[in-house]
Amino acid sequence: MKRIKDIFTNNLGLKLLALVFSIALWIIVVNVDDPSQSKNFTATVQVINAEVLSNQGKYYNIDGENTVTFRVTAKRSVIERLSSSDFTATADMNLLENDSQIPIEITATRYSGSVSITNRTKYLNIEVGELRSAKFIISGRTTGEPAAGSAVDKISVTPNVVNVEGPDEIVSTIDRVVATCDVDGMNSNITENVVPAFYDSDGNVVDTTKLELSVSTVEVSVNMTSTKSVAIDIASVDSLPKGLQIDGVTVEPGSVDIKGDASVLNGITKITIPADVFDLSGETEGITTTVDISQYLPEGVTLLDGAQAQVTVTIKLAASVTKTFSVSTDNIVINGVADGLNAKFREPTISVTVSGTESSLAELSANLITGYVDAEGLKAGEHNVPITFNLDEQYRATTEVVVLLIEKPGAASENQSGEETTQTDNKNTKPTESNNNNSTESN
Repeated sequence: MKRIKDIFTNNLGLKLLALVFSIALWIIVVNVDDPSQSKNFTATVQVINAEVLSNQGKYYNIDGENTVTFRVTAKRSVIERLSSSDFTATADMNLLENDSQIPIEITATRYSGSVSITNRTKYLNIEVGELRSAKFIISGRTTGEPAAGSAVDKISVTPNVVNVEGPDEIVSTIDRVVATCDVDGMNSNITENVVPAFYDSDGNVVDTTKLELSVSTVEVSVNMTSTKSVAIDIASVDSLPKGLQIDGVTVEPGSVDIKGDASVLNGITKITIPADVFDLSGETEGITTTVDISQYLPEGVTLLDGAQAQVTVTIKLAASVTKTFSVSTDNIVINGVADGLNAKFREPTISVTVSGTESSLAELSANLITGYVDAEGLKAGEHNVPITFNLDEQYRATTEVVVLLIEKPGAASENQSGEETTQTDNKNTKPTESNNNNSTESN
């Protein structure tokens, strides 16, 4: 042990000096000799002459990574100055093998004469398929509910056509292209840029990441309009088979939504279908028919939903029967009495024969029968005047009544007698309760 200790401790200073000298000598030798070293680099592979496939109506996709790692050997002084950006990796489509791989050529852009790249062939793996081009019309669509009383009138898309190129198995699945604009709560025109969506026939979104598109965004303009809900009415049908009466009319749907300028919509309360649309000749029970109501809309007004243009009208017929009612003349108003005349009915009640169906007449009572007579142009005396009844279309009634027109006495005699005249001398008496006293005559 002593001997070993002496080996390390004797002349320690000289031994340390020798170690330092050896290290310095190694450094000098290395710097002067500049030995070779190796290092790994990575580069992105660039495909060249890709048009070779496109000219054949084919496309390619890189299968896996599009980078390559390689080993470079060079003098230490050179390799320390190199980076991955000093190398290029190219795959020439002209060298395609088996429609699946292309040999990669790696070259140095700096110190190309001073570096050595490991000579081991590397490949870029690709997938090759049929290429397809197609054009699609871009349709506009809205989502959300506009503000109350407003609706979408027209949608336009600019541009409205997109050119698509890519793998046949993807392009062939595209069924439609849609640009959607949100109109929730809107009541005025809007325009916005939208990314169109591609859908297959099942309504699923098609992934377009592998496709080349001529446009990425489109401009969608939406014009808004005013709306209104109105009822559908049937004009009175007068031409009926003998002995039959209308027993009910139904329209399905009973109302529709229309759109147009607000000033025009304000004057529309209903849509009326003319009576001549319905041919009841030869019918015994009635008819059910479909009518296109769009032709009866005023100019500048259209249906909000075009599918509502067809409505179903059902007209039921039943045997016509009659029933006689004793109606108080208090229910009848005398209009058009000349100045200086009073008017009254000769009888307090009249017999009114009403025709209709059995079921409709069962719902009618004498107190519901009202009407008016016209005394326009009649002079003092007794007159038979026809009554115009305020009855629904399902009823028919024609009756005359005797009206007595009597000259009014002078104002002085009216004050002396203290009696009141009972019939207004206005020519257009309104059917109000004040006219129900017309059965009393002034003396």
